[in-house]
Amino acid sequence: MIQYNGQSGSLSLRAHVIRACLHILVKPSLRAISSVQAGRRHAKFHGWLVSHPPSGTETITVDAGGVKAVRVSTAASRHDRHILYLHGGGYVVGWPGLYRDLTWRLAALCRSRVLCIDYRLAPEHRRILSLF
Repeated sequence: MIQYNGQSGSLSLRAHVIRACLHILVKPSLRAISSVQAGRRHAKFHGWLVSHPPSGTETITVDAGGVKAVRVSTAASRHDRHILYLHGGGYVVGWPGLYRDLTWRLAALCRSRVLCIDYRLAPEHRRILSLF
């Protein structure tokens, strides 16, 4: 069950179709990726599938202590709650926009602000900045 703005329900027909398409079209092609550049091209190509957040969602590019990041909040977000979201991609592929559909939902469901780090990617940056 998904709940947003006090309403609950199951996945929409659109979500089921997108999920099926990803399973049939995207997952097999991910297994065939042979290089970092091919992986990035693949992610960029599929980035257009990621839906935009609903109106009223605030998405701001910020400087988080010298690191580029995107802060996402909704009308339900409280100013005293924060989530640090580190996107997937194994420090090789990805950017905050690729995960915008997830981050706005996290912000709404958890009633918090979400900070998604746009960290440097390998192999161009040999020393990946860690949190520790």
